This record gives sequence, structure tokens and C-alpha cells, in this order.
Amino acid sequence: MRQAFLLHMLPLFFCAMVCGYLSWLNLNDLKISARNWIQDDRQEPRYLPDIQHVRLVTLGFNRMFADILWFDTLNYFGKQYLADKDYDWLNYRCNLVTALDPGAIHVYEFCAPLLSWMVKAPLLSNSLLTRGIEAKPDYWRFYYLRAFNYWYFLEDKAAAKDDLERSTKCPDVPDFVFSLASRLLVDVSGARAAVDFLSQTLENTKDNLTRKALEEKLRLAIISRDVEFLQEGLTKFREKMGYSARALNELVSEKIITSLPKDPDRNDYLLTDKLEVISPSGESGLNFKGKTAKTGFLRNEFQ
Repeated sequence: MRQAFLLHMLPLFFCAMVCGYLSWLNLNDLKISARNWIQDDRQEPRYLPDIQHVRLVTLGFNRMFADILWFDTLNYFGKQYLADKDYDWLNYRCNLVTALDPGAIHVYEFCAPLLSWMVKAPLLSNSLLTRGIEAKPDYWRFYYLRAFNYWYFLEDKAAAKDDLERSTKCPDVPDFVFSLASRLLVDVSGARAAVDFLSQTLENTKDNLTRKALEEKLRLAIISRDVEFLQEGLTKFREKMGYSARALNELVSEKIITSLPKDPDRNDYLLTDKLEVISPSGESGLNFKGKTAKTGFLRNEFQ
């Protein structure tokens, strides 16, 4: 009886010994390299195991270790969001967690939008989503998220179309995906599509810090959408009247538009002496500058 009990407890004892040894190594590594980390905060964290060898230290308890690393990832994002906004290791952490638990849908849904919008790395986002699709090929949101990356950030309409079509064929796909698909595949304003995408993404986001980060982007997208709308109205006014409007309310009085939009703080947009529409807060919205994906270079978001 005693021998059977010892044999039963041996794996747990071995696991505890390995975890204790790894913790001791980590503490010593942290002490030895603390100064180096302070001087170079972009260095790879040594307390994270290598993705290729991670299963060697989990002893089969992959999902348990994935959960532990996931809580650490959430803590990492929260600290960076509230401090320096240095997300250099977010992609590494998310890939590490999904390597241990490929079916962790919540990890892909958390990381993919943040990699695109906060880290400004849609290629990394798409790489993660591709792994998610390999693990869950019938889950519509992975195709949907990757399609938006292709269309909005990478300017690859063909790839976006393919992913949207695959998304609409998945079980339980909501109606808004069909609506968005029909609009994304024509020359729709990027800002308007961004508002729709971010609004829908927020409806499916529960983490408070993630919501706050995406709400900031939604705010800027709304400003961009409204400015585009009003600038289009000014162009139509000039074409109709033969002269430029000197105030935005002229667009309503001449029935160019039915009403003037308010900015996210419910304030009126302003028209400058140069006939440019601006937000009263001074925010310029989502601005993309530089070479496009069509030239072989990813666009950088300066915001």
C-alpha cells in the first residue's frame, strides 16, 4: 500500500522539484542580469522559456502552464499600457501561450487586435491568427480579424476578400459580417470601416484595459470619419454653389447634409480659415503616412 502511494506521488514530487529548480534559476538570472535589463529594456526576458523547448519543462501540464503565463501576459500588458507602452514582448508572450494551448481562443482574440492597433504590427497579428485558424478552422472571428488586417493595414483586398468569404461560411457567423464584407470589398472609406470594426470588436472584448486601449483608437477613428464626411460635404457644396462654404452649418442650410456630427465629446467640429475641418480637441484622428504595402513597405501609423 505504501509503495503504491509513493509511486503515485513520485510524478508530483518530481514536478515540484523541477518547478523549484526553475524558480531558483529564474531568481538567480534576475539578480545577475537586473542591471542589464535596466540599461536595455528591449532585451528578451530571460524568465520566459524558449517557445521551441517550452514543452520540455511543462511535463505534460501544458494548459496549466499556459494559464499561468497568460495571467503574466495580462499583467505585462496592463503595466505597459499604464506606463511606457513598450509592447515589444507582447507577441512573444502570446505565441508562447498559444504554443502550449493552441485552442485558447481568448488569447488570439486578445492579442490579434492589440498587435495591429497598439504594437502596429499587423503582420505579426496575422501570423498569430493563422495559427489560430490551424487550431480552430471553423471559428469565424479568426478569419474576420485577419481579413480586416489585410484590408485596412496591408491594403491586400484580394486576401481580405478570401478571408471574409471563409468567415461567412463558418458556423454561427453573425449578420454584421455579411454587411461588413459587402462594404469592405468596394471603395469604402477606411475611417468608416475602422469605426465599424472597432465597435464590433469592443462588443466582444471583456478585459477592461483592452477595452480602454481600443476605445482610444475608436475615438480617433470617429474623428477621422466625421472629418472625412464634412470635407466631402464641403466639396459638394462648392460644386453646387460655385463658391466655398464659410461655416459648416451652411452644409445643412443648403441641404448638402441633414445634420452636423458631434465629436466624441459631443462638441462641434470647427472650420479653419484654410477651409479644413478639425476637432475642437485638436486630435487629428487616425493618420497613416509613408510608403504603402503596395510598394513593399508596411504603413506606419503616426498617432
